[in-house]
Formats: sequence, C-alpha cells, structure tokens
Amino acid sequence: MVRELIPEMVGGGGETVQTRGAVRVFISSTIEDLGVYRQRAEEAVIRAGCTPTLLKYWGPSGRPPLSECLRRIAESDLLVVIVAYRYGWVPDQKPASDHKSITWLEVEQACKKGRKGHKEVLAFLVDGKHPWPEEDKEEFRITRALREGKATPDLLRAVQHDIDRLADFRALLSKNFTWESFTTPADLAGKVAVALLERRMGPHPPPVTHGDSLDWVFGLPPNVAWGLRPQLREDLARYLKRELRHGASRFEIRGLKTTAKAPRRQQGRK
Repeated sequence: MVRELIPEMVGGGGETVQTRGAVRVFISSTIEDLGVYRQRAEEAVIRAGCTPTLLKYWGPSGRPPLSECLRRIAESDLLVVIVAYRYGWVPDQKPASDHKSITWLEVEQACKKGRKGHKEVLAFLVDGKHPWPEEDKEEFRITRALREGKATPDLLRAVQHDIDRLADFRALLSKNFTWESFTTPADLAGKVAVALLERRMGPHPPPVTHGDSLDWVFGLPPNVAWGLRPQLREDLARYLKRELRHGASRFEIRGLKTTAKAPRRQQGRK
C-alpha cells in the first residue's frame, strides 16, 4: 500500500547527490531572458528526485556549442523546454533556409530515436496574459536600434522573421507535445516539479479503502530533501490536488506530513 516517491537526491547540507538510475533532465531555453526561470526549473528538477542537465556557459569542452548541446541531450532521459518571447540563437551550422533556433534543434534531437527510443519532451510556454518585460521580447531589438541610430530595413526584416519563426515553434510544441503555460518563476518551478513527479510515480499504487472513502498513500524516505522540504511540500500539494480528480477522497505523502482531501462534492466517489 505504500510506495517510495523520491530516491535520495539531496543530502543534509543540500548538496546534489547523483544516484544510480536517476532520471536525467535536460533544460532547454533561451538564456539571457530566462535566467531566473532556468534556475528555478533546475531546483524543481532536483526536488523531484531527478538530475538536471543544462549548459550555463558555452564552450567549456572546446566543442562547437551545437554539438555539445546535442550530445548532452542524447545522454539525457527527458527534455524540459521553456519558451517565452525570444527566438534565440540560430547556429551557423544549419542551412539559412532552415533558420531553426538552438532550442528548436534541441527539441528535434530529443525526438530522434536512439537505443532507448526518443526522449519525452515537456514544454512550458509563457502565458500570453502575464506581464513581461519589453526588453526581453524580440521586438525590443528594433527599439534599441532606433535609440542607438542603428535601425535598418534588414534588421526590421530579421526581427519580423524571428517573431514569425517563434510563433511557428510555439505552435509545433503546443500541437505535438505535453505542455503547460507559466507565469512567474515560482509558478514554472511548481509545474515542472509536478510534471516530473507524475512521471516518476508512474501508475497509482493500490488504493486503501476505509469505509466509504478511497485513499492513496505514498511513502517518502525520511532523509530525503531535508533542505527543500518546504518547497517540496508546495509541489506535492499541487500534485495531490490535481490527482484527486482520479476519484480518491484523500492522498497522503508519508515523510512530509502532506495530505489533501477532495472537495465535498467528490467525497465518497469510487
């Protein structure tokens, strides 16, 4: 009736511990505009008991950036892609007519079938209604050029082209992959953690029946994620509320003292 939820990934001091069999998650996004979001996503991956992989600096191994990115993805198990209002760098190695950004190419690499099949892609797209800094949008390149007296017809065409390709990329992600919208860094982190928890937990354990109530009980080792328990509790609360729709009256996570109950109208459903 009780199952382990997360393996030992974080020690008492908060350091990352590489555990055998841990799911390796590659985080893909533009960098300058999404730095804080990437950091919070990385923390969420660790909280979910996975190992994050992301390139914070280019060229540490002396390899071309594109080949290094694609190599890292090939070695990962799952890709988390975060998209806002920047299209990003287009590698010179690709034909100009292709004009696919590094993030787009990383998604394509994840979809290639290898020895273990293709990687699952989880897409997170910024909510169009959420306020966003103008300087972190593609069109700000034109504003900046006008201020500096460097605006040209070629720049206008290039920016418009990148905006159009970004729309194509977002449409591709929303049509072909599991995706969610996000707003703040905290909102993204919670959704990344929940998505990974859902996949790590797999099929639901056998339910525990107590009279008319139907419960699911999950076990969490007591020495897991000591320094991250408060945030992990928030992530799990999101997960529990979402999973209650499957018919349970109550979920319990042992080790975190985390429980959730279904709304009154759901109580007693089988």
